[in-house]
Amino acid sequence: PMASFTYILVPHDQADPVKAKAIVEFLRWAIHDGQKFAAPLDYAPLPKPVQEKVAAKLKTLTAQGKPILVSR
Repeated sequence: PMASFTYILVPHDQADPVKAKAIVEFLRWAIHDGQKFAAPLDYAPLPKPVQEKVAAKLKTLTAQGKPILVSR
């Protein structure tokens, strides 16, 4: 079987806060709660270190210079 990551490019500082929040909240869901859907769809779940790296990066994203995610 072949394996690969899928990449999503997200601007570090986004112009539209509403769209930025929707994108970041979706990505947050995908790396946490969304992982339970991986196996039934024949995908491998993301390894914990990858989930942690993505979560850390999401916390650095901003919209108009303001953080998108508040601490969780």
